[in-house]
Amino acid sequence: MRRLTVRWLSPLLIIGGVIAFLPRKNSRAGQVGRVALGLGVIILALQLVMLATQPMRNAQGVQVLFASLSGDILLDMLIGVVFTLLSWSSLSVVLLTAALVASGLIAVPVALSLVLGANLGSGLLALLVNLRTPGAGRHVAVGNLFFKLAGCLIFGLALADSIETGARNLTLIGSMLILFGLVLFAAEKVGKRTRPLERIRTRDGLIMGFAQALALVPGVSRSGATISAGLFLGLDRVAAARFSFLLSIPAVVLSGGLQLFSLLLGEGDASGADPGWAAIAVATVLAFFAGYATIAFLLRYLATHSVNVFVVYRIALGTLVLVLVGTGAIA
Repeated sequence: MRRLTVRWLSPLLIIGGVIAFLPRKNSRAGQVGRVALGLGVIILALQLVMLATQPMRNAQGVQVLFASLSGDILLDMLIGVVFTLLSWSSLSVVLLTAALVASGLIAVPVALSLVLGANLGSGLLALLVNLRTPGAGRHVAVGNLFFKLAGCLIFGLALADSIETGARNLTLIGSMLILFGLVLFAAEKVGKRTRPLERIRTRDGLIMGFAQALALVPGVSRSGATISAGLFLGLDRVAAARFSFLLSIPAVVLSGGLQLFSLLLGEGDASGADPGWAAIAVATVLAFFAGYATIAFLLRYLATHSVNVFVVYRIALGTLVLVLVGTGAIA
């Protein structure tokens, strides 16, 4: 049976987005068209990058080098940095890594280290480009590199073993559900909630970005961690939630894109089975509209309500998980 592809999705989204956006730019339909147009351009750009990096992905020497990686996180990160500098693109390294994972040449833990190295390499590229830039441009590049390096050290080294060994045990999940429920409760009580989204600063974005990375720990909610950080920083509830959802866009798009290209390049699993492109496309569209409706409802809810309902939910669920684990009902 002929396998379905998603090559048709990009022109469809672009054409549909233009048709919906141009006549009614300020209407709801126009805004949906803007979103569709942006998604279409992103998918098209990823396809073009995949085509441009195909010679590097197919190079025998590159495949042999990556296949020889042993899982040493520092060495693997260094390889990711070097290839990012050589290709002048961290995205090309991520796509190359996805291709090698799909083909079975490297393991997932090695791929995680390579992606961390590519992230660090992108910070080095920004610094190299702005070395001779006076003033703020160079300072931003240095700060960007510093935080990328700190993120690699903290979440690459400290959490690598947990990610690699799959230490997503139920006791840890239950404990984190309760702990970060209490953190969210403290943020609601302590935060001043006086600053709207328009008054957010670079420092706020960096702190909330690090809070988002805490979602690597099992049981930590990405949105809960970032909203808690925003409330501690003095943002009002709607501003904290809105920025949290905006902050999720790069993570969701890139992680989804990585999985998509793993499927594209792998063309199914080892048995040759079709990954089910039609089902994936339908699920993606439904998830988009469901997510849009959920976010809209949550923003309206937080405009007049506290986050305490989510605190109760997290503590109750965490307690239930720990009780079930303690009684041996689940394992």
